Amino acid sequence: MPGYKVHITAGVVSCFILIYVISVLINFCPTFLQFAGCFACAILGSIFPDIDTTSKAQRLFFIFSGIVLLTSIVFQAWFIFFNFSFITVVVMILKNRTITHNAYFLFSLSILLILFSTLVFQGLSTGAVLSALGFAIGAFSHLFLDFGI
Repeated sequence: MPGYKVHITAGVVSCFILIYVISVLINFCPTFLQFAGCFACAILGSIFPDIDTTSKAQRLFFIFSGIVLLTSIVFQAWFIFFNFSFITVVVMILKNRTITHNAYFLFSLSILLILFSTLVFQGLSTGAVLSALGFAIGAFSHLFLDFGI
């Protein structure tokens, strides 16, 4: 099983590929904050499945989440703030390793991020969708490295 550094690297590479594919397919150029949100959520998603075990990845998750939350408040990037807040609360509630390594759960969590952002902002936000896609691609890159799915 790869270490957290390999998972983070895979999440980052997957995020760059995702942004490139989106920009080529639909001729879309994300803003800096949209890209930063996607990138941050990809890193978060890449270590999320191992978050329920006491480890270096768990400590990194909470440090990274704190930095992202503070930065999103400073820049008033509320879609990033609300998505990270939601994910952090979910992490604090869930303690069963099997559910965090379940592809259906990770997909559902990504969809819930979009729905949560839609409710908060009373409409679909491009930044929220990119953040959710970043989280999903990071989490699925983790599963791919662990299980070869």
